[in-house]
Amino acid sequence: MKTYYTLLFNRTFKLSLLLLLIQQFIIASSTYWIAISAERIATQQPYFLYLSLFIVSLIIVYIPSVISISLLEKAKIIALNSYHTQFRTLFYGLSNINADKNQKKIMMPYLSSESFLVIDESYRFIYDWIAVILNVLFNIITLAFLLEANIIYAYFIGLLLVLGFILKFNTNVAEKSRQAQQDRTELQHHLSQIWDNCTLGNQYNDHLYQQDLLKKQQSLLFSAVKSKQFNNIVSSVGMLIMMLPVIMLILFLFYQYRTSPAMLAVLIATLPRQVIMLQYCYSIISYITQWSALKAKLNGLLQALIPPPTNSDIYQRILWDKFNVSTSANLNIEMINLEYLKNNLPKQGRITIQAPNGAGKSSYLIWLKTQLAEQAYYLPTYHHLQFSQTNTTHCSTGEVLKYNLNELQQHLDQKIKVIMLDEWNANLDAASTNEVDQLIEKLSQLFLIVEVRHHI
Repeated sequence: MKTYYTLLFNRTFKLSLLLLLIQQFIIASSTYWIAISAERIATQQPYFLYLSLFIVSLIIVYIPSVISISLLEKAKIIALNSYHTQFRTLFYGLSNINADKNQKKIMMPYLSSESFLVIDESYRFIYDWIAVILNVLFNIITLAFLLEANIIYAYFIGLLLVLGFILKFNTNVAEKSRQAQQDRTELQHHLSQIWDNCTLGNQYNDHLYQQDLLKKQQSLLFSAVKSKQFNNIVSSVGMLIMMLPVIMLILFLFYQYRTSPAMLAVLIATLPRQVIMLQYCYSIISYITQWSALKAKLNGLLQALIPPPTNSDIYQRILWDKFNVSTSANLNIEMINLEYLKNNLPKQGRITIQAPNGAGKSSYLIWLKTQLAEQAYYLPTYHHLQFSQTNTTHCSTGEVLKYNLNELQQHLDQKIKVIMLDEWNANLDAASTNEVDQLIEKLSQLFLIVEVRHHI
């Protein structure tokens, strides 16, 4: 099972951060070069070399920056692919959960959109946070070297104070973020239903859809705004706490060096950088509060990769006595026992199952697929399975089914022993049903066909 560290910190992202480190080192060096230039100008010493280095540092900083950002985008795609690969590894072949509509409702937003949104947000967050931390850290070291070592202590004390303050509200921040994410996935799922409710023009259904949509939008708006507002309040108060020791030290340094033109020049030259650093410190504090929120989203993303408990009652839903079974001419119906079919598969032929709604026809096919695993091919009534014939936009349901079955006949692996068809004729007219039926009959000469029929 992946953690958010192993999911996000791939080799490409680490290389991106290395270039970010170089970039921030160059930015910090520019503070040093301009401060030394100001000091030399104030003391009437040669300053051209240091001023030139300052200008050069402003130019070359874009080289690692551009490469780093490019690698960051690549890292996002790698992480997204890793997430979906992990899903395939854990869920491949779990046929028993395919028909679990509630499980599908929970997971599909994570797989289709939430994974991209959270991974993208996580990378931008971590990258920017590390950039700000490196900027502040390198510049504090530079200022300590140029001005006064005690400036390190001022920032350190400020950070300790604000960390203690933020930790008190950590749980509340995470809880509000989890609620916002839950409301967002609920809205995403509801939006996926807009096509039929809108395009069919059924006013009754569309009215109900719009009512539910409004409720989910309002719920998300409330939870998202509440989460952001709480984060900003905690961050703002934390910033005020951190500013106090730093501002007091800066004022003290101005007073201490009031009679030294060289040191005053350095102080004035570095003052804009110190103001920016205080702003960056606010960002660091804001990121600390947001991290709890983002971590909750990442945990939600990873929780979606945990397979649900095996649906052990699927077998119990099969009402064997309700099944009406018929076979093709080359299969003796007296020898067919559906319950133990997995232990004695005929090489070809056709087994047709009919039963009332709720008797467990689809449950039987799913149960059999689970038992046979790679030996069986299962084609549900409604699906989004990928086929080579993708240009079927203007094709009827019967035409698409014929394309699919012809493709299966040509390309199915030799280890496939049985093809299972779930109510394939549910939406076909008589002519299409007859055509597909003849095609299935041909397939039954090559494979065992187990089909659930809507009607005959």
